[in-house]
Parts: sequence; C-alpha cells; structure tokens
Amino acid sequence: MAMGRILARLIPDDPLIPLLNRDAQPAAVVATRNSPALSNIVVPTRPRGSGKLNIEPSSSKYSEELMRKNADLERQLRDVQKSIDELKSPRSHQQTLDLDSAPLNLSITAEPYQEGFKIPHLETYDGTKDPDEHLHTYQAIMRIQNANDAMMCKVFPATLKSTARRCYHKLPRHSIDSFSQLAKLFSNKFASQREIKRTATELMQVSQKEGESLRDYMQRFNKATLDIDNVPDTICLSALLHGLKRGRFLDDLLENPPKTWNEVNDRSASFILSEDFQSSKRRADDKPSRGQEQPPRREEKKKQKVGEQWGKPAEFPTYASYIPLTLPRSQILAQIQHWVRRPPPPLHDSPRADKSKHCDYHRVYGHNTEDCQQLKDELEFLARNGKLEGYVQKPHA
Repeated sequence: MAMGRILARLIPDDPLIPLLNRDAQPAAVVATRNSPALSNIVVPTRPRGSGKLNIEPSSSKYSEELMRKNADLERQLRDVQKSIDELKSPRSHQQTLDLDSAPLNLSITAEPYQEGFKIPHLETYDGTKDPDEHLHTYQAIMRIQNANDAMMCKVFPATLKSTARRCYHKLPRHSIDSFSQLAKLFSNKFASQREIKRTATELMQVSQKEGESLRDYMQRFNKATLDIDNVPDTICLSALLHGLKRGRFLDDLLENPPKTWNEVNDRSASFILSEDFQSSKRRADDKPSRGQEQPPRREEKKKQKVGEQWGKPAEFPTYASYIPLTLPRSQILAQIQHWVRRPPPPLHDSPRADKSKHCDYHRVYGHNTEDCQQLKDELEFLARNGKLEGYVQKPHA
C-alpha cells in the first residue's frame, strides 16, 4: 500500500508500519526481527483482503499498547488522505494560481500567452501620477506586439506597484471580463491624480515680458498651446495679438491677418532671425576695436559730460547733429522697442513731475516721448550704425 510507504518515511522506527503494506512480510516475522522486545508475544496480523487487524490473546499490557498505536496510525492515515484529496480538488488548484489572475475572469486566465510575446519595459505606476498617461503609454507599447485582449489584462498588473497594485488585488474575484473594463476602473480609481488641463482662456494670460525676445516668447506661447486640447487657431491668434509687445511683428500681423496658426509660426521666423541678427550686431558694435575708437567732438564731449553728471552711462553717447527720420521718434520707438537700449529706471518718481506728459522711453512722467533728448541720441546712435534702415530719410538726388 502506497500510504504505508509514506508513513514508513514519516515514522521509520515504528514496528507496526509494515502491517500497512499488503505486500510486506508477515507482521509477526517483521515485528520479531526488528523488535526483540516483541519476540515473546504474538503480533497482530492483517489477513489479506481485510482492512482490520486481528489481535490474538496475549499479555493485556501489550495488547492495549498495540490497539492504541493502531488507532493513532489509522487517524494519521485519515489526515494524510484528506490532505491528498484537498490537493487534488479544483478549488485548491485555483487557490494556487498567481494572485494577479484573481480579479480576472477564468476565460481570460485560461487564454494561453501569445507566442514570442515579451513583457514590455515600462515605468511602474504607484498611484501618484496621471493614470490616463500610464494607460496610453501601456496601450501604445502593447499594440506594437499586437497583444490581444487577454494579454492586455494579464500583463497590466505587472506595471503596477505600491498603492496601485494593492488596489488591483482588492478587485472582486473573477470580476474583470475585458481590458476596457479594467482600464475604466483603473482610470476612475486614480482620477484625483489626473493632470489639470489648461483652458483656452488661459492663453490670454501668456504675455510677452519686458525685455523678452520674440524667439523666447513664441517658444513659451507655443508650449502653452500644446497643453490645451483642440484649441482653435482663431483663439491662438487672438491671444497672441493680445500678448505681443508693440513692434514690427505685431504690426505685420495686424496689417495682414494670417489664416492659420502654422502661417503665424512661419511668418514669425523671419522676424526672429532679424531680431537675433540685430542683437548680435549690436553687441559687436558695442565693443569697437582700439584703433577704431574715435574721440567725441568738442560739443558732443561737453554734452556727454553733462549727461554723466546726471548719472547717464558713458555707453549712451550724445550728438550735436541728427540724421532726419521718416517717422516721429515715438512711433519708431514703438516699432523697435525690442532691441532699443533703455536707460536705467529712476529710483523714484519726482513729486513735481508733470503728470500730463509721459515718456515711453524712460517710462516716467515729466516730459513727452517726442521731446526726450536721450531717445533722440539713442536713435541717432542706431541710425549711424545702420540699424534704422527704413526709418532714415534718403537724400534728394
């Protein structure tokens, strides 16, 4: 009997174990051979075809001992058989399955893995980030391998950890019938972690900062549009016109309104290149070589000293004569304000300043833009360095 051999390994020194094996030698012979203490008594034997032991008359003490051991062995046999039956039962086998399969329907877990399928390398989700972003990334990677719905369900738990994985195991047993159902439950569970989408009205707040180049502003504005879903081109253009500082690019958009947002970006490229060129050229011109540096005229030198007495930096030269311009200085300033040099702002406003007059160049009250001497000198400096093309009057032939 196989059960007898199992117990023989569990209790190797017990003389009654051979009695449980139908093919074993006669119990009396084995017991006498292995236990000298029992050589003077009659050991119970098990007739073939019988499940019970026959106890022949002998000493009362040994008879009771043998009966007790017989009862213990029968109890152990029943326990072992019960354990074997439980291991063979379908319910026990289901409990030994991978825990990740517990929430999945049996029809999904029974589906074999696709041949040649490789587990994707994906950052595990812990429940603290946008669940929809994780789902979109997972689906994109799985589609590359043409994963079926069962594979989508089976592999998904491997991309979870921490709180997200614990939430998955808390799903009701065999409650998931498809990946679309699993994805919906997952997205709703961690909905509070979704990234808040920006609205089109927020574009109106993306304004060009003081001193910000057109290149930097367009990059910042375009990035803001990417954070908004399905924003119309008309809304983008309206927000751009609202946020742009006055200049040639803004004037160009107003004079020739673009039809698409792609056209806006294409047209801005030429203005960006022009602005970058002007900026680099101005930096080069601000550093003249030693041999080319010319001393200022007597009149200019006198005015420059006066300006320096009032705290004007030496790099802002003054002039005695001026090149005629095609537009008023205030209008030219509005169009080239992105690359015109500005003096340092005043520490405080003068209490006696005339509030009816305002200078756009200094951004203070007290005098008009057109009458500003420093602006006049700055435009003269730009004109003499070839930076006001289109604003300088051509001499009559």
